[in-house]
Amino acid sequence: MNEFVTRRRASDFATDRMRLWQRWFGDPLDGGYGWRPSTDLYEVDGGILIQVEVAGLGGEDFTVHCSGRRVSVFGERRGSGARKPLRCHLVEIASGRFRTDVELPWSVDPERVEIDYADGIVSVFLPRSAPSAG
Repeated sequence: MNEFVTRRRASDFATDRMRLWQRWFGDPLDGGYGWRPSTDLYEVDGGILIQVEVAGLGGEDFTVHCSGRRVSVFGERRGSGARKPLRCHLVEIASGRFRTDVELPWSVDPERVEIDYADGIVSVFLPRSAPSAG
Protein backbone atom coordinates (compact mmCIF):
# COMPACT_ATOMS: atom_id res chain seq x y z
CA MET A 1 0.00 0.00 0.00
CA ASN A 2 2.79 2.45 0.74
CA GLU A 3 4.25 1.74 -2.70
CA PHE A 4 0.97 2.83 -4.34
CA VAL A 5 0.85 6.02 -2.27
CA THR A 6 4.45 6.81 -3.21
CA ARG A 7 3.76 6.24 -6.92
CA ARG A 8 0.61 8.35 -6.73
CA ARG A 9 2.44 11.22 -5.12
CA ALA A 10 5.19 11.03 -7.73
CA SER A 11 2.52 11.04 -10.44
CA ASP A 12 0.83 14.08 -8.85
CA PHE A 13 4.18 15.86 -8.74
CA ALA A 14 4.82 15.13 -12.42
CA THR A 15 1.33 16.34 -13.36
CA ASP A 16 1.72 19.52 -11.32
CA ARG A 17 5.14 20.14 -12.86
CA MET A 18 3.71 19.72 -16.39
CA ARG A 19 0.82 22.11 -15.63
CA LEU A 20 3.25 24.70 -14.28
CA TRP A 21 5.46 24.31 -17.36
CA GLN A 22 2.45 24.74 -19.67
CA ARG A 23 1.20 27.77 -17.72
CA TRP A 24 4.51 29.61 -18.01
CA PHE A 25 5.92 28.37 -21.29
CA GLY A 26 2.84 27.24 -23.20
CA ASP A 27 1.80 23.87 -24.49
CA PRO A 28 4.31 22.61 -27.08
CA LEU A 29 1.36 21.55 -29.25
CA ASP A 30 -0.38 24.92 -28.88
CA GLY A 31 0.90 26.70 -31.99
CA GLY A 32 4.09 28.10 -30.51
CA TYR A 33 2.59 30.53 -28.04
CA GLY A 34 5.22 31.38 -25.46
CA TRP A 35 3.26 32.40 -22.37
CA ARG A 36 -0.19 32.57 -20.83
CA PRO A 37 -1.28 35.81 -19.18
CA SER A 38 -3.19 35.93 -15.90
CA THR A 39 -6.89 35.54 -16.66
CA ASP A 40 -10.05 36.04 -14.58
CA LEU A 41 -13.57 34.80 -15.38
CA TYR A 42 -16.60 36.36 -13.67
CA GLU A 43 -20.32 35.78 -13.89
CA VAL A 44 -21.87 39.25 -13.98
CA ASP A 45 -25.36 40.60 -14.54
CA GLY A 46 -26.39 39.53 -18.05
CA GLY A 47 -23.40 37.40 -18.96
CA ILE A 48 -19.74 36.61 -18.45
CA LEU A 49 -16.76 38.93 -18.05
CA ILE A 50 -13.26 37.73 -18.89
CA GLN A 51 -10.28 39.90 -17.96
CA VAL A 52 -6.78 39.21 -19.26
CA GLU A 53 -3.75 41.03 -17.87
CA VAL A 54 -1.50 42.06 -20.79
CA ALA A 55 0.00 45.50 -20.22
CA GLY A 56 1.88 47.26 -22.97
CA LEU A 57 -0.24 46.29 -25.96
CA GLY A 58 -1.76 48.37 -28.71
CA GLY A 59 -5.20 47.71 -30.13
CA GLU A 60 -3.70 45.71 -33.01
CA ASP A 61 -1.59 43.45 -30.77
CA PHE A 62 -4.30 40.99 -29.69
CA THR A 63 -7.26 39.04 -31.05
CA VAL A 64 -10.34 37.62 -29.32
CA HIS A 65 -11.91 34.52 -30.84
CA CYS A 66 -15.20 32.94 -29.68
CA SER A 67 -16.23 29.45 -30.71
CA GLY A 68 -18.95 27.48 -28.95
CA ARG A 69 -18.25 27.68 -25.24
CA ARG A 70 -14.55 28.60 -25.67
CA VAL A 71 -12.99 32.04 -25.83
CA SER A 72 -9.36 32.56 -26.83
CA VAL A 73 -7.36 35.75 -26.41
CA PHE A 74 -4.03 35.70 -28.22
CA GLY A 75 -1.46 38.09 -29.59
CA GLU A 76 2.04 39.34 -29.09
CA ARG A 77 3.71 41.69 -26.63
CA ARG A 78 6.93 43.08 -28.00
CA GLY A 79 9.86 44.08 -25.82
CA SER A 80 10.27 47.76 -25.04
CA GLY A 81 13.06 48.16 -27.57
CA ALA A 82 14.03 51.49 -25.96
CA ARG A 83 17.61 50.34 -25.45
CA LYS A 84 19.30 47.11 -26.38
CA PRO A 85 20.41 45.33 -23.19
CA LEU A 86 24.08 44.45 -22.86
CA ARG A 87 23.37 41.88 -20.17
CA CYS A 88 20.18 40.71 -18.42
CA HIS A 89 20.25 40.60 -14.62
CA LEU A 90 16.53 40.10 -14.03
CA VAL A 91 13.78 39.38 -16.58
CA GLU A 92 10.25 38.95 -15.22
CA ILE A 93 8.13 40.71 -17.83
CA ALA A 94 7.06 38.19 -20.45
CA SER A 95 7.17 39.18 -24.08
CA GLY A 96 6.49 37.39 -27.31
CA ARG A 97 3.43 35.46 -28.39
CA PHE A 98 0.76 34.73 -25.78
CA ARG A 99 -2.52 32.88 -25.60
CA THR A 100 -5.15 32.10 -23.01
CA ASP A 101 -8.21 29.90 -23.52
CA VAL A 102 -11.30 30.00 -21.33
CA GLU A 103 -13.99 27.33 -21.25
CA LEU A 104 -17.32 29.07 -20.56
CA PRO A 105 -19.94 27.66 -18.18
CA TRP A 106 -22.72 28.22 -20.73
CA SER A 107 -23.25 29.29 -24.33
CA VAL A 108 -23.03 32.97 -25.21
CA ASP A 109 -24.00 35.05 -28.22
CA PRO A 110 -20.72 35.68 -30.12
CA GLU A 111 -22.35 38.40 -32.25
CA ARG A 112 -22.84 40.61 -29.17
CA VAL A 113 -19.35 40.35 -27.64
CA GLU A 114 -17.97 43.61 -26.21
CA ILE A 115 -14.17 44.02 -26.09
CA ASP A 116 -12.25 46.78 -24.33
CA TYR A 117 -8.56 47.37 -23.57
CA ALA A 118 -7.66 49.80 -20.82
CA ASP A 119 -4.92 50.03 -18.19
CA GLY A 120 -3.27 46.82 -19.37
CA ILE A 121 -6.44 44.68 -19.12
CA VAL A 122 -8.33 43.14 -22.03
CA SER A 123 -11.97 42.94 -20.94
CA VAL A 124 -14.36 40.69 -22.86
CA PHE A 125 -18.06 40.83 -21.98
CA LEU A 126 -20.13 37.97 -23.39
CA PRO A 127 -23.90 38.32 -23.01
CA ARG A 128 -25.87 35.19 -22.28
CA SER A 129 -27.50 33.65 -25.32
CA ALA A 130 -31.22 34.19 -25.58
CA PRO A 131 -33.09 31.01 -24.59
CA SER A 132 -34.15 29.04 -27.64
CA ALA A 133 -37.87 28.74 -28.27
CA GLY A 134 -39.09 25.26 -27.93
